[in-house]
Amino acid sequence: MKTLAKSDQRNINLFFGKRNQTTLQKFDSLSHQLRRSRTGTLDYLITHYEWFQNNRSEVIR
Repeated sequence: MKTLAKSDQRNINLFFGKRNQTTLQKFDSLSHQLRRSRTGTLDYLITHYEWFQNNRSEVIR
């Protein structure tokens, strides 16, 4: 009997209910436009968000 080594991979399920079908369509469209997988698109969005948070300038009023 073979024992499989534990991997560092983790799974997550995202549920898009009836209210968020538009968001799912936009996400799938972005994935297609970027030519990335859903996981790659999620990574892209997180990376973009982190960059934006680090490089935004404060609004002067």
